[in-house]
Amino acid sequence: FGGRFCRAGLLGLLPPTNRMTVNLLDWKRSSAYTLAKKQITMPEKLTETFRPRLPWLTGDLQTVRNLLVGRRAVLSSWPCHPVRLDLDDGTGDQLLGSFHPSSPTSSPLVVLIHGLTGSQDSHYLRATARFLLTQGFAVLRLNLRGAGPGRALARQQYHAGRSEDIDAALRAFQALEPRAFEAGLFLVGFSLRANVQLKFL
Repeated sequence: FGGRFCRAGLLGLLPPTNRMTVNLLDWKRSSAYTLAKKQITMPEKLTETFRPRLPWLTGDLQTVRNLLVGRRAVLSSWPCHPVRLDLDDGTGDQLLGSFHPSSPTSSPLVVLIHGLTGSQDSHYLRATARFLLTQGFAVLRLNLRGAGPGRALARQQYHAGRSEDIDAALRAFQALEPRAFEAGLFLVGFSLRANVQLKFL
């Protein structure tokens, strides 16, 4: 996904279930990579060795490329529902996100979480969402605590130590959209959030 830091990680897949809900903490006791290999056939383009193209030869240039020449990915071809998620830590803070259901509904859910200073509408997040939607995945673009349009809904701010926010947000979203989890779940974190997700898992 470009750049020199820990930019993005396809970090977890929950197994399909016939139940309406799944225990999100089961991630920590499952072999996420084995499950991913068994249940998701990655397009050949995703398995090729990355080769940078001119003039974007370094990680730093790749990081700023979309800001310099990128176009905002258009997502209007796919249905989108705003979601508001309560955090259960007693602060009253809420997270905002945008949910794109899959068609058919049997496809896994991919939760995209932006990096530092980003939001659900960051160029890289929208571009990733568009690609995944063309592949048939359901996508949740999630704002971190106090980020983007959710700034007014949080008294506190996200940081690298808030791994528990992932669990709280996913449990809240599971209560709203239980069927979205039935085919499995991927977490994709960019930069700061990839680091937070690794600690969570």
